[in-house]
Amino acid sequence: VVAAAALESGDYTAESTFPNPAELQLPESTFVISNSDSATCGSGSTASIATAIRLSCNIPFAQLGAELGSNAIREQANLFGFNESVSVPLASTESVYPRALDAPQTMLSAFGQSSVRASPLQMAMVSMAIANSGTLMQPNLVESIVSSDLTTIQSFEPTLFSQALSPQTAAA
Repeated sequence: VVAAAALESGDYTAESTFPNPAELQLPESTFVISNSDSATCGSGSTASIATAIRLSCNIPFAQLGAELGSNAIREQANLFGFNESVSVPLASTESVYPRALDAPQTMLSAFGQSSVRASPLQMAMVSMAIANSGTLMQPNLVESIVSSDLTTIQSFEPTLFSQALSPQTAAA
C-alpha cells in the first residue's frame, strides 16, 4: 500500500533510495526500530523501494512513510478498500488504516505496525488490484446460486470496486 502511494504520487520510482541504517530512532520518541534480522536492508549505504519490498525491510518503509505522510498513505489504503466494510455478500470486518497519526505512528504504520489492521480478505483485494492492472473488483464468494436441479437461481456479475492504482504502478 505504501509503495503504491509512493509510485502513484509521481515523486518516486521503484529505484528511489533511502539511507540504509540497521537501526532508526523514531522522531519524538526513544523507540528504535530495526529490520526483522536487525541488519541493513541488503548491502550498501542505501536501499531502493524495490529492494525494501523484496526483502521486507521496515526501515526504508518507515522513512518513505515519513516522507509521504499519513494522509497520502490513508488515501491509497482507502482506494484498496480499507476503512470500510466490504460485502461479499456477507459484511466483512473493515480493515483499518488509522485516521489520526503523529510522526512516529506514521512511520510505524508504513510497515504495518501501529494501529493498522488488515484482514486476509483485505490483503487479497490489494493483491487482486495489482494483478488486475490496478483495477479492484468487488470481491464475491460465489459465482452463482443454483437449485437442486442445477438451475441458476441467481448469478453475480463482476462489478468495479475502485481504480486502486494506475496500470503503470501495478506493473511496477
